[in-house]
Amino acid sequence: MQETIKHYVRHSRSTNKELKDPEQYIQQWKVEVADMAKKIELLESYRWKLLGENLESCSIGDLHEIENQVERSLTTVRGRKYQVLSDQIEQLKEKEKTLRERNEALLRRVESSFEEDVEKENERQEMEVDTELVIGRPGK
Repeated sequence: MQETIKHYVRHSRSTNKELKDPEQYIQQWKVEVADMAKKIELLESYRWKLLGENLESCSIGDLHEIENQVERSLTTVRGRKYQVLSDQIEQLKEKEKTLRERNEALLRRVESSFEEDVEKENERQEMEVDTELVIGRPGK
């Protein structure tokens, strides 16, 4: 417990010192900002080089490295593209299968309905009574 309290006291003193000396705190942040600005500049430069711009300052080794990076990136992009296309093909095959099944079901319903209509028409024709009017004796 005593060690924990001592650690807390030491830590709180160092924190208080930072707060008491704002110039040191500001200087620390200025250094950090400058480092970040350099990193951003390097990344921007590298980005432009990957896009094929500002290559005048590159050596042969740098150009080979950029070429290899572009080829690796291209391989990754192509792999992802083929994966997406494969997924889409599978989805379309499933959709085709579903539509074929629905089409077959509708065709069966239409055929069934047509057969029912034919049967009803046949029944109606059978039920028609021959109502010829004959004048005179039958059989002549």
